[in-house]
Amino acid sequence: MSKVLLINPSKEVPLLDWTMRYPPLGLMSIAAALDGHEVQILDMKVEKLKEKKLRARLSSVDIVGITVLTPSIDSALELCRIAKECGALTVLGGAHPSLMPQVVQNPEVDIVVRGEGELTFKDIADGKPLDSMPGISYMDGTGVIHNPGRLPADLNALPRPRRDLISENRKKYQAFGKQMDAVSTARGCPFRCSFCAVPMIWQGYRELAPPQVIDEIKRTGQTEIVSIVDDNFCHDMRRVDEICDLIISEGLNDRLYSVFSRVDSIVRHPETVRKMARANMRVVFIGIEAATQVALDRMNKKTRIEDIHRACEILEKNGMLIWAGNIIGNLDDTYEDVEALIEMNKQLPIDIADFTVITPWPGTDLYRLALENNLIDEFDFAEYCECEPQMHTPHLSRIEIMELEIKAYMKFYGFWAMLGRVRRWSRNEEQRWLVERNSKGFRSFWKFRNKSAFYFWRSYKKTVGKTEKTKIRKYSPLVSTPKLYSIGAGIFAAAATLLLTILASHYHSQYSSRPPAFVTTDLLFSSVLVASTTAVVATWFAIRSYRRGWILSVRKRRPARKKWSVIEKSLLNGIAYSTAALIVTAILISVVAAGWSSSRLTYEVKEILVTAIAFLTALPVSFYAIRAARNEEITRN
Repeated sequence: MSKVLLINPSKEVPLLDWTMRYPPLGLMSIAAALDGHEVQILDMKVEKLKEKKLRARLSSVDIVGITVLTPSIDSALELCRIAKECGALTVLGGAHPSLMPQVVQNPEVDIVVRGEGELTFKDIADGKPLDSMPGISYMDGTGVIHNPGRLPADLNALPRPRRDLISENRKKYQAFGKQMDAVSTARGCPFRCSFCAVPMIWQGYRELAPPQVIDEIKRTGQTEIVSIVDDNFCHDMRRVDEICDLIISEGLNDRLYSVFSRVDSIVRHPETVRKMARANMRVVFIGIEAATQVALDRMNKKTRIEDIHRACEILEKNGMLIWAGNIIGNLDDTYEDVEALIEMNKQLPIDIADFTVITPWPGTDLYRLALENNLIDEFDFAEYCECEPQMHTPHLSRIEIMELEIKAYMKFYGFWAMLGRVRRWSRNEEQRWLVERNSKGFRSFWKFRNKSAFYFWRSYKKTVGKTEKTKIRKYSPLVSTPKLYSIGAGIFAAAATLLLTILASHYHSQYSSRPPAFVTTDLLFSSVLVASTTAVVATWFAIRSYRRGWILSVRKRRPARKKWSVIEKSLLNGIAYSTAALIVTAILISVVAAGWSSSRLTYEVKEILVTAIAFLTALPVSFYAIRAARNEEITRN
């Protein structure tokens, strides 16, 4: 008998882990197959351990199995390193090792399980020879060995997940403030969207029989939400119809269900959607992905734009919460296409929207195309999370994709947009359940919204740093938009100029009694000095601040008309604004001299003049310098 510890790494997947904290269903399924072995599950996302206690847990077992999503590969390898030091056999499984089994070349990894892991991990725990086990990759003296793949398992023959192994942490698995559990009723997907890795992980499409689905739902106990995690639950609507009948007849519609569906399934079977509503399957995730038919066809989505509109109409009519998935930066998308996608999400009766950036997951058709066309900019897979762009497209740069993602969230989740949704829910009798007695859910969502805002701020700064090739400090400030930064720069320049002018006032006693020629020359010289100095300094600081990630702008960029160095741009602005200041001051002196005596040109007039010049120079100079840097008119040398 082997002692086995199955681990879910602690690294969070941004947005996903903040909206719905899922139990480690895959590890629970693996544990169920390890009959005759002593098994524990450590979910480090909800159970935080210091290294000393972690080492104690790892030292007490023979085998450590770790499930790995692509973003958590770095934390998984660190766990493997510690486990190896504690003398355990290390096994990696899950999405990332299945797509990139060469991760076994890391010295801290002993075995990689590809695809389904129940039967394969049982062979490993039983101690069978490596060369006799299908579905694994490992290293021997000659290099990496990839054994033949294992045939897909019969889902109805597999033992049910070991929910008892996570019983102590069950209340920690939540969705928007409500306790949640997860059920898997099918594996795989019969479609092959170019961006999706599911067909490469699961072989074919297999389903659990409806009576078995009901038995599994009963095993979740008195949870408030059951998330059916199938990638395409509504593929077989006759099966869905039967499951809904059983849920209603068994009285299991006392809890809320969330499911994933394609829009064409909704459109073809509106009568089943009505039954889903009666079964309380009221949270439906649909993949919109793009706002143009060209983009949908390019990603092999096999849906139509009109299906998206019709599906949303059907779901809203039946009181469903519509959760939409969108991709920012599809290969052929232009800036205008993404803006159309954002607008479409605002116009449709969508309640929650995910806007994820295009991500070339290893093993997908998208990864192959992006690799062939040199579109991938980042190969550190620990950075892949669908929220930070790791590639550019023929029409959009990385920073443009990042800015469009932020723009999408700002527009969709803005205060007035959210208020409009709440009013829509209140007016629709079928959707009133979303607002009645749900204050805990609203508080949870508001917390998620604020946490996401800070995350996108950090992500934006990091993306700016990579594209602008500058070092971004972790705690560097964010001075909001170019307009606010420019106003702040103007106020600062005016205040500094006024202070220096006041400090210099004791050198100019009885200023108005000085000869007119002196006063005129002094005013002209001071105006030119302040304007040129302010323009040069403000230009340099504005460009530097943008490249440091201090300024967030989501406005559309324009093609660079001409390239300038920072020094050239600063000097050009200095000459232009000092000339303008010279002309304005000369006109002012002429007007005063013509209408009044030169004695009216007091030192207080000078203070007001140079202060105004400083403000009116710093403000536009900063704004247009930021625009020039964003449009890549400023070279980086």
